[in-house]
Amino acid sequence: MTLNDILKEQTLQNMSQVTKISEENLDQIVNEEFSSLVRAKALGFISILEREYKVDLKVLKEKALVYYEEQGEEASVNIALPRVEEPKERSKLFLLFIFGLLAYASWYFFTQFDKKTLGNMLPFTEEKTIAEPDDANTTIKEKTNLEKLLNVTNIFKQKENK
Repeated sequence: MTLNDILKEQTLQNMSQVTKISEENLDQIVNEEFSSLVRAKALGFISILEREYKVDLKVLKEKALVYYEEQGEEASVNIALPRVEEPKERSKLFLLFIFGLLAYASWYFFTQFDKKTLGNMLPFTEEKTIAEPDDANTTIKEKTNLEKLLNVTNIFKQKENK
């Protein structure tokens, strides 16, 4: 059975669906027009046809080999290295934004958050103003600091007793 016998039974479109070879390429193989096909493709398509339809196409294969030997180096396949895309660099503006955000978060933590949360927990951090003993404000501040200290120590004692 030859390729022409297969074409009598089936159309190029049916053969294309079975073999997954385009109709254009099948037409070129049937007409033995190897000029627009690369050697590897032509021989590969012939092998696929042999496998799918269980026919011997040695004659067609030999014609293809003779054609490509006559053409020599001109019809050979050039294989190029794959193009390696370099990774995209992150935008300098994006990195600057991230750095600014980190700086703002650090500033907020050390100035605002620290005062709000840790200020109430650590009564020893309040600065005492040194003034003359008869100054009423100084004694009031010292009393409040002592009261806070006593409250904190009482809280710890109560927790230890429980």
